[in-house]
Amino acid sequence: GELAEIQRPTGTYRVVRTAQDPGPTKEELEKTEKRLPEDTFSLTMINPTRSWSFWYGIMTSAFQFLTYSLVIIDVIDTNDSVNPFGFPANVDVAVRIAQCVALLILIPLQDEILEALILVNDGYQSEALETKFHFTSKRKFWMSLILRVLVGCLSIFTSFILIMIESEVLDIFFNFIALQFINDLDNLTFRLGMEGIAGT
Repeated sequence: GELAEIQRPTGTYRVVRTAQDPGPTKEELEKTEKRLPEDTFSLTMINPTRSWSFWYGIMTSAFQFLTYSLVIIDVIDTNDSVNPFGFPANVDVAVRIAQCVALLILIPLQDEILEALILVNDGYQSEALETKFHFTSKRKFWMSLILRVLVGCLSIFTSFILIMIESEVLDIFFNFIALQFINDLDNLTFRLGMEGIAGT
């Protein structure tokens, strides 16, 4: 059977699959523990569609989409079919090294993609989720998952563009830090919501 236990009223849950006989070991229980990411994507998954918490998550994702899109629109030059993003040529070696370092740091920091892969691997735990989060549904599970992947991919794409178009080392890292703030917006707004600041 399955036993789901709410850890906090913030979108986290834990699923434990118990063996019939003999009882599960401590290691077996630890391997089967599951937890929803504490972010606004999870709020969208577990709250009713007419609730403020659901739309709070949707609006956070929409704001991230809008911000990334505005950055890309501002950078791209539609009149230049050869180099529309304006990647500079013949930059200094220090700039190339900084770009490589920023790109290497970029991927591990994109937690949305990693969390999406974990959720896909776990699958939709209908019994555990719907028992403890009564407004969860398979449709909202996949909707929040798709939003998570889209935001993560758009973040990587935008970060890559801004890293590669710069010809100064400091500008590379300034852009990188600014985009990380946008990428972490779902976590920040989630914490604000849990503190009651945003009314969730």
